Amino acid sequence: MQSKARGLIDYLTERRWFYFLLLIMFLTTPPFSSAGYSWFQLKDVILSALSNAVIYSLSDLFWPSLMIHVMIILILAMMIFNRQLAVKLFNWYAFILYSMIAVGQNIAFTEKYGLVVLVGNLILTSITAILWGWETLSAKRNTFEKANLSLSTMWLAPLAFFAFWDPQRPLADPCLLIRCLIAGYYGTAYCMTTPLILTIMIVFYPGVNRSVMRYTAFPGLLFATISVLAPKFSLAPFWSGVTHVPLLLTSLYALLLSWRDIKS
Repeated sequence: MQSKARGLIDYLTERRWFYFLLLIMFLTTPPFSSAGYSWFQLKDVILSALSNAVIYSLSDLFWPSLMIHVMIILILAMMIFNRQLAVKLFNWYAFILYSMIAVGQNIAFTEKYGLVVLVGNLILTSITAILWGWETLSAKRNTFEKANLSLSTMWLAPLAFFAFWDPQRPLADPCLLIRCLIAGYYGTAYCMTTPLILTIMIVFYPGVNRSVMRYTAFPGLLFATISVLAPKFSLAPFWSGVTHVPLLLTSLYALLLSWRDIKS
């Protein structure tokens, strides 16, 4: 049974038509709103949901977000002393985070539209969480045997750090900048979490679960492309596009890297 599931996952994540179908689903699946809305309000519904996602309360409370930040630093430090244990913790960490994000970032309670569910986003990110659960509980392909710390991977490190930091506004406010660094939206948002997760996998490539890495990058590339282009169409502030550049470049690199091996 496990071998059949493994074969199916590998097969689907290596097929371009699979991603094309997911893209069509994402573009054609409208959000749910308990209060209802018209087609002309679609943009406002989506922006309202993204601004009021229930998971953002973890960052507002400070200490849960602080724990999420500290835990990944401790896991990375443990790679030096006990890599096998660190990999297990990393898998569980990613699985739990993506499970929380799949639900928490795509469900919101808004004053105008009531309960809002971003159905397309929920489906895409839920698949990410399911695949990380598969890796954590069954596949266990992440070995992280050898780190590649060459220029071919380390150029991603500043991008991952910027996403981990995620300064909400380009202001020289020391208190705000420090708060974002230690308890920002990393770990509560797919777009800010994925650059670091993918960078770690790229550094240890090919000793990773390529199917999981490949799929994790797909929603990342999709969300990042929309977010980077949004300011050009006055759909979001310019700074929002800037903060999504790490996700765009990291996801694209991860997809190209894993796709190259499929071709070869």
